Amino acid sequence: MTDLLFDEAAHAYTRQGIPLPSVTQVLKAEGVIDDSFYPPGAAARGTAVHRLCARLDEGALWPEDVNAETDEVLAYFAGYEAFRRETDFAPLLVEHRLAYGMDYAGTLDRVGTLNGRTVLFDIKTGGLPRWGGLQTAAYLLALATEKHSFELPRDRFIIQLTREGRYKLWPVNGARDAETFLALVRVYQWKRDR
Repeated sequence: MTDLLFDEAAHAYTRQGIPLPSVTQVLKAEGVIDDSFYPPGAAARGTAVHRLCARLDEGALWPEDVNAETDEVLAYFAGYEAFRRETDFAPLLVEHRLAYGMDYAGTLDRVGTLNGRTVLFDIKTGGLPRWGGLQTAAYLLALATEKHSFELPRDRFIIQLTREGRYKLWPVNGARDAETFLALVRVYQWKRDR
């Protein structure tokens, strides 16, 4: 999507010059995510792990990328490497920025094929968030507004990476996730406009 811009430093999306809230911003503003309980350094660790996972999936992982990371980051990354070794997952979209009209924007972690089906998943390096279904549904709604050569995902997952170098796939296919997220967006917009 060429008219969607992302400012990395400000972690802010704009489309046609208009600021859009991120999926995470909506979830935080409406009290679904409370990041005050996250341990110090968790966000930086997650960003570093995401970067390595993306480089692996893009075929651009170099030894210097790995050597520059901490042992803690590499332990979580080992879980993703195990996932890639042990499954037939083939990435189609990696860290893909997208927007749902002028309502919100975000960056989905992965869309790919797994066991012959197109899936969408989000990578987590902490506990399993209760709001993962809302987050992935938001990405799926936005993805459905784009044109792609693959079938839209029917299954959504959280891939939870652990500091022991393992992974767990958690299905997050709540039937009302999409409508619940859109309701949160409407409340967010109502509050913002007043």
